[in-house]
Amino acid sequence: MNSILFHAISISNCNSVILNSLMIYRYTERCSNSILSSISSTYSIFFIINSTKLKIKKSKLENLKSNLTTFLENKNVNNKGTYINRLNAGEDISNLKREILGVINKKNAERKNYDLKLRELRVLLNSSKNLNNSMKAKFLRNFEKTRNFNKVRKNVEDEFKKINNARKQGEITFRNADQKKLLQKILNNSKNFTNDDKRMFMQRLEAGNNFNTLKGNAIQAARNLAKKRKNRELEQKMKAEAEYKEEQRRQQRKLLPVPSS
Repeated sequence: MNSILFHAISISNCNSVILNSLMIYRYTERCSNSILSSISSTYSIFFIINSTKLKIKKSKLENLKSNLTTFLENKNVNNKGTYINRLNAGEDISNLKREILGVINKKNAERKNYDLKLRELRVLLNSSKNLNNSMKAKFLRNFEKTRNFNKVRKNVEDEFKKINNARKQGEITFRNADQKKLLQKILNNSKNFTNDDKRMFMQRLEAGNNFNTLKGNAIQAARNLAKKRKNRELEQKMKAEAEYKEEQRRQQRKLLPVPSS
């Protein structure tokens, strides 16, 4: 027959923890069914842990780790192992998944903004005909490295200003050379300018006087000198004609017979 067992294990006066209690099956057919004789525990810290529940908990954790590992596959997140470690430390898997999705959404937004700014930068670079491909590539690499669009755009705009200023300076130099050549031509075409006159006009041009004003002054001066020269030549011609006529009259008087006395 099955005996009714009221068996007990004596526990000494000590700090002891018994989890989920001890289960004693009072069943004695053929054997004691693993019922041990009375064992007195020593005076010590004593733990009795339900290993079945630990195995269940461990199995559940392994399932959660497998779930999180699958969830992390093909996800663009760094240090995936840290999420597994945090799960092992007891953090809730749902919170971890929400955090991972938040990181992914942030990266996607940043990538979308990067692509948008990259297109904007390319449009800006292609708007100038003064930048070669090497210079454009340098600014694109700088943006890819720093991801600071405003700073790179300012650098591009500063480069535009530098190139435009150099071009304007070149145009000014070229224009000044053309103006100098044209003024010299105007001065040399007039036979009435002395070397001192020509030098005076060229010095005024190099000093920064307005070219159009100088050109007008030179043309007007050439006309005035030509007019004076023409008047002077006319006066000389009239004087020569008068002298010639006077000489003719004098010669005619010489040919007249002398009256007898």
